Amino acid sequence: MTTRTEATAAPSSMTLPGHGEVLISPFTDEDYGEFERWVQDSYFEIAARNVDRVPKLMQREFMHDVWQTVCNITITDPRALRLMATLDGASRVLWISIRRRHPAVQLHEVRDAITDDKLRRMAMAKFDSLNGGLEKKEEAVAEKEPTSTTAISTEP
Repeated sequence: MTTRTEATAAPSSMTLPGHGEVLISPFTDEDYGEFERWVQDSYFEIAARNVDRVPKLMQREFMHDVWQTVCNITITDPRALRLMATLDGASRVLWISIRRRHPAVQLHEVRDAITDDKLRRMAMAKFDSLNGGLEKKEEAVAEKEPTSTTAISTEP
């Protein structure tokens, strides 16, 4: 059965400390793109922080391989879904969904609020229902591990 929120893509609401009731809007294509770029940047930053662990003669090839891999990470990639399930990822997803109607809300405020596990689960469930169950739809994709052998295939 489709709920009114799902049928109309109407925002849901939650209480955010310091802001009262805020609306959680469904992701737009731009929002998906922004989150995807954040995921790509996150994995590239992990590699850049660790490039010194690679022998000097291999660093250029390593970073080239990382770049090639990172550029192919999409919102449905298992690595993106893994980051979405972290505190940083969940905070960013929720913040992107809130800030459209509440631009004064800061990322750190959302992160602070969702350190409460109950609030985090509730917020992610609302986000998931607003976006048509993206995680459930992509479960089959998430079960397949990426074929890349670069260092960024591990969790951050």
